[in-house]
Amino acid sequence: MKQKIILLLISITFFACTENNNSNNDNTLETNVVFIENFDGNNPKKLENFSYGTGRITPHDNLLKIEDGILKAAIDGNDKAGAWQGRNYAANELSLFGRYSARIKIPPVETQPNVGGVVGFYTYYSDLYGNEQEKDINQNGITDNPEIDFEWLIANPKIIYLTAWTDYEEKPNGTEFRKISRIINLATGKIYSTTYAEKWGKITKLTDVENQPETIKPIPNFDASKNFYTYGFDWKTDNIRWWIINPENSADTITLWDYKGNTERITQKPAYLSFNIWHTNDWAAEEKPKSTEIPIGAFFVEFDWIKYERFDRK
Repeated sequence: MKQKIILLLISITFFACTENNNSNNDNTLETNVVFIENFDGNNPKKLENFSYGTGRITPHDNLLKIEDGILKAAIDGNDKAGAWQGRNYAANELSLFGRYSARIKIPPVETQPNVGGVVGFYTYYSDLYGNEQEKDINQNGITDNPEIDFEWLIANPKIIYLTAWTDYEEKPNGTEFRKISRIINLATGKIYSTTYAEKWGKITKLTDVENQPETIKPIPNFDASKNFYTYGFDWKTDNIRWWIINPENSADTITLWDYKGNTERITQKPAYLSFNIWHTNDWAAEEKPKSTEIPIGAFFVEFDWIKYERFDRK
């Protein structure tokens, strides 16, 4: 699912160069809004800033709608398992460093506690499917896969999955990739893991500057399916910071992970801002090992707005 794009090479190149000069000094940066998708129209397949796609063959009009400025997208039992089989949106243009944010409420699962469902808000590009950019820019011999994720396995709405990929490739002798990841229970403040991985099963625990903050204060009664929350990540050349707006104080930003480690683990390649919902039959939520069931009925995620802001020098 890739869209025809107009790539602003001059502005991206300029920004990448200036960002490299002094990316850690936040006092020299300001955010400038590139777009906000408010879902003001009435056709969920024709948005101003995003294009829609799905791998589903059977009709799916009842799984997409816009009501009162809220985009609602669902999975149901007719979806095949897999990310590209669900409802997927990707921005019409590539973007690079900046602030990405969205106001989201994931589906409630009281009617089927072990349903296998995933909601994603993320950036994505892959050299396997796209030809707009130079391939293997980090020259490590693995297909570039620039991706920064917020993900929710809807069976456990208290947990958030944070991931950043640089590479991903299926090889004859197995899958090889490069990714950092953190799993957090925001209701309890428990951090299940903060890791770096190169292959399935080859996982390294991250420490020191790659594991900040080491503790997170719980958000009382946090449940991503009960309320809208504002989530975001700041992407720089040498830092990715995932965050959530404190629901009790909108002026307060809670840092979920402030990664300032090995810069080879931070993608430097433009990607498409994306969001989706899909059925999984092999990825169970933490504390819910049986949560891979085929959906019975429709489960709707709700997106209030999505925004991309570029970082510029003052």
